[in-house]
Amino acid sequence: MASLVKQASLFPILLVNFVGTLGFSIVLPFLVFVVMKFGGNAIVYGLLAATYPAFQIIGSPILGKWSDKYGRKFFY
Repeated sequence: MASLVKQASLFPILLVNFVGTLGFSIVLPFLVFVVMKFGGNAIVYGLLAATYPAFQIIGSPILGKWSDKYGRKFFY
């Protein structure tokens, strides 16, 4: 029974991660056409596609540290 409760508490986190990844993966295939329309090449496409994961690598530890320091705040 305890393992079921532990798994159920992970569901919201996994759902948010899935929705974020889905949003990124829906836009990524159409980015090729936008880059080509503005005269870009494969290098420009690669740089644009890599910006989201790069900022995620930079921002995740910062947001995690803020969450540990200040806790969770509710917005009304």
